[in-house]
Amino acid sequence: MSAINCTIFCQSDSEHLQIIYTGFKLLEAQRRIKLRYKVIKNPPYPLPTLSPVELLVEIDGKKQLLFDLGDFGEVKPELLQQTDAYFKRSFPMEYAEYPPVGLYPLGLAYFVNEVFPSIFELRRSSLEKTPRQRLQRLTKSLASGLMAVNTHFFRFNIHNCYSAADFSLPPRVIFMCRLWDPDETKPKYRDQREQINQMRAECVRKLRAEFGNHFLGGLAHNDYTRKHFPDCLISDPKMSNFKNYIQIMRQIPIGIATTGLHDSIGWKFAEYVAFSKAVVSEKLQYYVPGLKEGRNYLAFESADECVQQATRLMQDRSLREEMMRNNHTHYLNYGRPDVMVWRALNLTLGRDPASLPE
Repeated sequence: MSAINCTIFCQSDSEHLQIIYTGFKLLEAQRRIKLRYKVIKNPPYPLPTLSPVELLVEIDGKKQLLFDLGDFGEVKPELLQQTDAYFKRSFPMEYAEYPPVGLYPLGLAYFVNEVFPSIFELRRSSLEKTPRQRLQRLTKSLASGLMAVNTHFFRFNIHNCYSAADFSLPPRVIFMCRLWDPDETKPKYRDQREQINQMRAECVRKLRAEFGNHFLGGLAHNDYTRKHFPDCLISDPKMSNFKNYIQIMRQIPIGIATTGLHDSIGWKFAEYVAFSKAVVSEKLQYYVPGLKEGRNYLAFESADECVQQATRLMQDRSLREEMMRNNHTHYLNYGRPDVMVWRALNLTLGRDPASLPE
């Protein structure tokens, strides 16, 4: 099979898009695609202005596909009509069985980089809004190149962003999260932010009460949380540092996830799957290909039910290990950045998406 010619029209360097950018660079390294990229301010086709979490790609100079990594579940009709394929992260459940022609679920996504910054990544720093932001982005990327000699710098990349299941881990539960200040959002989203905050805080309280030292977690420290939920704070603020969080999470087999902004499936859920954890999650509002309740996660709709489902996984080693194994398989088949992009390219071209990169 000849390499697929891909041109990426980069009009944003959003963290949401990094998994897609990384996937393309991996496929280029595998010589499965020939990659070109254009750093632009506006899309080159008669399309509406794309949001910072949308990415347009051209295949073989003929077909256009769009990646939509946004939290919202709305499908934009104009983008669906004017592209050959539309891959949506927050895929509406009502389309799971009979999706509109050209609309596909993308799957779980989270923030992951190349091992070292490429010229492609450095060039994207020019897309930041202000000169100061552009300099900060460029400096951060360049600093990534020093990580081999600077152990204090942590870059979440394709080598350390996943792991196979570790069945030797003793049964413990982890749930670290942050809250959103309702005063810092639009009025129409205020109630949603408050509901998210209350669910997360109540889960922390009940998980602590039920599991004691077998639970590790709490709310990240910030002014809002310290004022309104002081009893739910993480005992050590440094634990929520991302590098520390990943190291801690690796050692705990059961992860708790709650609904993200705009009913989205948060990055935390995707990280748990990538690290082969048994997952207890607030009921998912969006469809994920290859993911099934009971097989990849146990669902809850209240803090009490969250504790009940976590207890099942704590007490049932067979169920826990089977779920950990299933999630490792899901990551390999759907979650790897190169697999995610390769699947999208093949579906756009009408080919079998099961042909995975080696």
